[in-house]
Amino acid sequence: MRMVIFTRGVWGENFYGRLGVNLDTSYVTVPALIANPPGVNGWKSLSFGRDATGLITFGITDDNQLYEWGDGCWMADGTKNTKETTPTRVKLPPGTTGVVTAFSGGAFVMQTTDCRVWSWGRAAWGNLGIGPNAHDSTVPVYVSTFPCSTASVAAYSPSLIGSAWITRTPGTATLHFTTPIGCRLSYSVCDVLGRELQGSTERLYDAGTHLENIQTKGLLSGSYFVRISSQSALPRTLRLAVVR
Repeated sequence: MRMVIFTRGVWGENFYGRLGVNLDTSYVTVPALIANPPGVNGWKSLSFGRDATGLITFGITDDNQLYEWGDGCWMADGTKNTKETTPTRVKLPPGTTGVVTAFSGGAFVMQTTDCRVWSWGRAAWGNLGIGPNAHDSTVPVYVSTFPCSTASVAAYSPSLIGSAWITRTPGTATLHFTTPIGCRLSYSVCDVLGRELQGSTERLYDAGTHLENIQTKGLLSGSYFVRISSQSALPRTLRLAVVR
């Protein structure tokens, strides 16, 4: 479990501001309130996931308006890849007045109160649901009409990281991980407060097993976290213990 979300209090992994508490830290270790925008008194539902760019959270207000925050937000108004650490309102399609459900997983999808389903974001892998010739869209495109439902919905974002583990020798730790397909990844080392201490730039890895050396000579004794990240799937976080 990387994060906990209640409609009033959140804590856990806050990479890219996805908890919406107006903090630019990687982790929130005690319950914090979502930074509600002016006029928003409560949240009817909250959901979180990622698109092909980053980690985001959706919130639907008591009056059925949609907000999103986190990294890689495509704001449905022609802007994209923005980082939002507080809830930011999503512009709804013309003629629609509210949203009953929304989620992300490769692209963004919502169902408006008139039961129409809309999608926007990256078109790769059929994410938008509008046919094989679709292109990336920064505004919602109509997909279909389904019976309106407030039931939970989900999107699967495939893991590009197979097994992962760490081995240690004096002064050095080795990160081992496997990738079932070729993909772009990066890794970082963070302390328990989520501060990044070292890391790599994103690069392409072929399918197979990979090793990366992590320098521990300059780290104090204690616990650290090694995070393997991808722009197109869920990250992996491993614990690294340094003992002097």
